[in-house]
Amino acid sequence: MAGALCTSIPVAAQSPDWSGVLTISPTPSPYLTDWERVPSTALLSLTYTGTAATDFRVRVTLTSTTRGLVGTTESPTVTVAGGPTAYLYSVRDAVFEWTTVSRNAAITDGALKTLPVLLVTVTLAGRIS
Repeated sequence: MAGALCTSIPVAAQSPDWSGVLTISPTPSPYLTDWERVPSTALLSLTYTGTAATDFRVRVTLTSTTRGLVGTTESPTVTVAGGPTAYLYSVRDAVFEWTTVSRNAAITDGALKTLPVLLVTVTLAGRIS
């Protein structure tokens, strides 16, 4: 049985109570519509091990190394009663369902019309606050 190999990248956290892993398909489609159809293209797994109640949001910024800022989205605020607790977010959450904080309309308007997004030149940065 053959399986797909994915790239998993540990996510740095500002608190030892948080850890995470970003997993990205090794051959993501260059079409944004495929990202929506196959949400496992990119997955963010977060784990909170603290005992105190806390609120958090996840902010994701996509930046093209050739075209600059693509856009920034932010999750709704989540309240955690205490840990351990785990969360799993997909690319569908970040790109299609979260609040858009900023975007480069010249890139995103075309991408939403299913034009290619050059994934090989895109950097994903996230922040948990």
